[in-house]
Amino acid sequence: MTDKIVATELIYLNVKPIVKPEDDDSATGRLFLNCVEQLRLQPHAASVFWGRSIDNPDIVAVAVRWTSTDERAPTNYFRPYEVDSAPETRVFYVGFDAGDLTSYPTTEIALPSFSTDATSGEELDLVIHTFMEALSQIPDSNICALGVRGGWMSPIASEASPTGLASMFAMVVGWPSKNAHLAAAETETFKAPFGPMIERMIPFGEDGPGIHLMHFKFRG
Repeated sequence: MTDKIVATELIYLNVKPIVKPEDDDSATGRLFLNCVEQLRLQPHAASVFWGRSIDNPDIVAVAVRWTSTDERAPTNYFRPYEVDSAPETRVFYVGFDAGDLTSYPTTEIALPSFSTDATSGEELDLVIHTFMEALSQIPDSNICALGVRGGWMSPIASEASPTGLASMFAMVVGWPSKNAHLAAAETETFKAPFGPMIERMIPFGEDGPGIHLMHFKFRG
């Protein structure tokens, strides 16, 4: 019996230009992939994926599906591959199974944030899940989401929240392409349920108002 996935770890890395894991001839790229392999060999790591951002090629994300995080080792071995000016490596733990991220041509990872006082009831959950369900109901199959998963993360400090804390929700959405997502966002099926969600968002740090969003092409 396969162990249940209890969490997905998302690691965002601002990598140096010489880090090219897509290039078989890149020595630095191979060293980077060795670090990915070290993650794969850790106890309770069910699978590991990595992908470069389509929106910002300087960003590479690594995703790990965990059956347990009790023996989780730190990710500081990626540090040599990040630009010197990069802030502390961003690591997010989400309490759900993101699934096989290589199964989508393009994967959107969205991290909307909300004040913790807005997550006390069921209303916000309903707003978010109504939007998630709508992504798979867009009438045009060429721009409809191929899969949607999501879950809450632990609160983080936020000056934009009246409570001083923000609750972050992680959404992993499979799309035919980034352009398909952009086209879907222009449909009423997308806009109608997204509006109530936007109204409840708070700024996400330095990344702009409300939501941190990137598209990736993941590899195993």
